Amino acid sequence: RTFAKLALNLVLIAGESALRGAELSVAISVGRQSPRIGISVRGGRFKLRDDVRSGFAPGLAVDEVTVRNVVAWYCGHLAKKLGLQLTVVEDGQNSLDFMVA
Repeated sequence: RTFAKLALNLVLIAGESALRGAELSVAISVGRQSPRIGISVRGGRFKLRDDVRSGFAPGLAVDEVTVRNVVAWYCGHLAKKLGLQLTVVEDGQNSLDFMVA
């Protein structure tokens, strides 16, 4: 259930980041080994807003959580609760990837 919450919240952030013409792809693997989530935004226009990005900062203090970055912070919290690592990679204008493993 926690894993599903994490996946859905990451899709929400990726979807909000995807602007005109961008493609969103989701890959989820749940097996005997560690579950994995991969979400990619490619092509078209996309942007991960700075205020949202700040929520992914490791060790973000609770008093720094705002209405704009709370979902990103919550994703990090859920990943940590599951013993997984959340990584966000933004490659300029080419790609935006959210990976959980």
